[in-house]
Amino acid sequence: MHSFRKWSPEAEQTLRDCFGDTLHYTVVDCTADYINFSMDIVVPVRTVCCYPNNKPWITSDIKDLLNQKKRAFRDGDQQELKRVQRELKVQLREVKEQYKRKLEQMLQHNIKQVWNVMKKITRCSSKRGDTIEGDVEIVNQLKNIFNRFDYSNSFTPQYIAPPLLLSIYPLLPTLAQWRISLHPQSQQPRCAES
Repeated sequence: MHSFRKWSPEAEQTLRDCFGDTLHYTVVDCTADYINFSMDIVVPVRTVCCYPNNKPWITSDIKDLLNQKKRAFRDGDQQELKRVQRELKVQLREVKEQYKRKLEQMLQHNIKQVWNVMKKITRCSSKRGDTIEGDVEIVNQLKNIFNRFDYSNSFTPQYIAPPLLLSIYPLLPTLAQWRISLHPQSQQPRCAES
């Protein structure tokens, strides 16, 4: 979990005003504490959870190899990079095979744990969502927003189009004519007879 301060122009100006009203030469020993105290009052603190983005088969050995690969790439050492890539490929194959065997063993003994692992891999959780706390007014506003898409069954059209006249039907192309005009027959070249 990481915490950070969410700065805004208003918070910065309020903090400047706080420091402007202080006689700093009298509080030299506690300046840092006073700055932190003032920031705690003025600037809100946000807490963010950071989750690793690693697959379950990634181990510390694999991470070490990945870091070696990054270092070799950064240094431009092609020989070291190729060596580390080969070793990484072999290690990944072994670790994935171990993980596969572990899952197969779990499948034979503990089905519940298999589903938990599958949910972890796919990041699928059984949470149905958070509930919204609020008063009846917010609920009614949301209801009005979404109910505008509902139509009643007693809908009567305001305008009824006149029926087509039979006299215009000969002017419309038939399906066969339409198909012919869209897909003309291709001409096949013939050999000239001598």
